[in-house]
Amino acid sequence: MNYFRMKTYVMLLICLVALPTVGIAQQSPFRGAYERLTDAKGNLNYVAPLKYLKANEASFDKGAYEQALATYQSFVGATDSTKNNFLLDKGLAENAQMADPFAVIMPKARNTSVVLINEAHHVPAHRAFAATLLDSLYAAGYTVLSLEALSEEDTAINSRKYPVASSGFYTKEPAFANFIRAALAKGFKVVGHEIRSSQEKEIADPMARSNYRDSLQAVNLLATIKANPEAKVLGYVGYDHILEKERDKYKRLGAYLRDANVDALTIDQVTTCSCVKGNSPVALTSGGINPVTIGSKKDFVDIQVVHPFAASAGPRPRWLTEDPTKRATKVPLPQQYRGKKVLVQVYSKAEFEAEGRRAIPVDQFLVDGNQKQVHAMVPTTVKRVQVHYEVYE
Repeated sequence: MNYFRMKTYVMLLICLVALPTVGIAQQSPFRGAYERLTDAKGNLNYVAPLKYLKANEASFDKGAYEQALATYQSFVGATDSTKNNFLLDKGLAENAQMADPFAVIMPKARNTSVVLINEAHHVPAHRAFAATLLDSLYAAGYTVLSLEALSEEDTAINSRKYPVASSGFYTKEPAFANFIRAALAKGFKVVGHEIRSSQEKEIADPMARSNYRDSLQAVNLLATIKANPEAKVLGYVGYDHILEKERDKYKRLGAYLRDANVDALTIDQVTTCSCVKGNSPVALTSGGINPVTIGSKKDFVDIQVVHPFAASAGPRPRWLTEDPTKRATKVPLPQQYRGKKVLVQVYSKAEFEAEGRRAIPVDQFLVDGNQKQVHAMVPTTVKRVQVHYEVYE
């Protein structure tokens, strides 16, 4: 990876979450962890970045370290919302009523041609929710999925029908990979709209650099819309890229689209609220119908879907165990791994045979080794699995 591509990847990892005043020249947990995620052959190693971060914690700025750690922990299923909510926007919904997100989203999605939905990059539940929209959106005419996270280097994803290590960074996380698999299986064409290497240029000012990036994301997304005139487009982005108006002189993808007369339906998932009492995400509304927005994105987006704080149903997160597209599969933990902290990696056997360690697991999670069987959640479309184990510590 050349210098400019590496710098872009570091920017993607940080992706609109403000860091304390730490320069790129200072030792970066993002850069060091990323360099250890794959080897020279492109094989994935999800444990090495975590070991690197833990071993060098004292060398990093605290905020940057916590963001990097939250990201890489999410890759191995170690999510803890009580610790990682600092990455999310917080709002109060005193006058809002909770409603079924589908009942709020779909009537509006049917009457437009572009939907933008965001995620927090360390919250796989956001990807799982986006995947639940695919069937309804496809039925409403949405046939293109445009991903901020898709690398321009992967030109074969639509024929291959699944992501691999070179498909992107966040796409290496199993819930994201399953989101892509589900879209491709449904019939979506998957494309990327991130700034291309040919579009990059050196811009010293962070605000100008950020605005330039979003302006080129808009150029790329508009090109997709033009190339697919009969299609409706679902755009999937991180954090503030959905904002439809300029804020504090920062201008995002959603605002650039509005300038081009494309009024996307914008759906925010990264605002938290203690108002959610159940186990399912809800849309904030007035009267159960009209969307209400809160927090720092109030009046900057169309709809807010608020997720409950992560809860476990046994050894796995509730949002995963209650996903009807997954089946619970008990996997025997081999004797040599008992009593150790182990990363359990569950692959589609067909994908692993084709790609080896470049394949993305359909599920992976850490266990403490005190049980004889561990609980995997496998997509129902995957008939045969291959399981690998790697000692974490």
